[in-house]
Amino acid sequence: KHWSPPPVQGEHLVRVRVRVGDDGKVLDYAIDTASGVAEVDAAALRAVSQAGAMPVPPAGAARDIVLSFTVRGGQ
Repeated sequence: KHWSPPPVQGEHLVRVRVRVGDDGKVLDYAIDTASGVAEVDAAALRAVSQAGAMPVPPAGAARDIVLSFTVRGGQ
């Protein structure tokens, strides 16, 4: 919903590690694996920031998750 990647050439993948609270609120986030394109990485961080909350995790579930964002541009 909040993922608005920049125009790029080729394919780029960025992974963002997100820490989620018991209520689903995003507590912290950071780049786990950079794409190599600063604009793509910034767009992924912006998407997580604007999301604000994730689904409430089930009891006992991991609170740290990794989200992957892929952008594909023209060749």
